[in-house]
Amino acid sequence: MLETLKIKDWQDIPPFEYYLTPLQQKVDDVRKELIDMRNLGPDRCKYILEDNKELQDKIIEMVRHDNTV
Repeated sequence: MLETLKIKDWQDIPPFEYYLTPLQQKVDDVRKELIDMRNLGPDRCKYILEDNKELQDKIIEMVRHDNTV
């Protein structure tokens, strides 16, 4: 997934841009969620994936977009 996003100038190639832009957005969403969890501190974040529905949903969407690519 991350290797695919390292294609040089993929934003300038219309077919790549069409498929990779949503994937990049989903990766950014998961990263933001993880950073927010870290910033809230160990008492406020849920590291058990089964209990963290928000993170679980974002990861599932990211993987769906990766499978499409």
